Amino acid sequence: MLVCDGLKGRPEAVQTVWTRTIVQTCTVPLLRNSFPLRGASVLGQDRQGAQADIYTAPSQEAAEERFLEFQEAWSGKYPAIIKLWSDAWVEFVPFLGFDVEIRKADSPRPPTEHPNNQDQPLT
Repeated sequence: MLVCDGLKGRPEAVQTVWTRTIVQTCTVPLLRNSFPLRGASVLGQDRQGAQADIYTAPSQEAAEERFLEFQEAWSGKYPAIIKLWSDAWVEFVPFLGFDVEIRKADSPRPPTEHPNNQDQPLT
């Protein structure tokens, strides 16, 4: 599995050498790239809001349902965010087929819950 930030050409280059590679768009850059497309007041109220419901969905089908709700709520005001997520969708959903423990490796979380943090135990 290759988890990457959506850099053009990287998945194709890796798949040329390792043909069975599953390409996964990392949620962190996807979320980070959504933030500049919103106003500051929305960021204060919503943070990751509806987007978190998508990447924490228990299945691809549930994520698609959350994404449809996300589209309905945001497409009028922020069509660029919808386009960003739509364009990344095919390479965003592969990890939803894995167990929750594996999916946590690609999910944004507070620094105190990060596996590399030696000062705080994981919960």
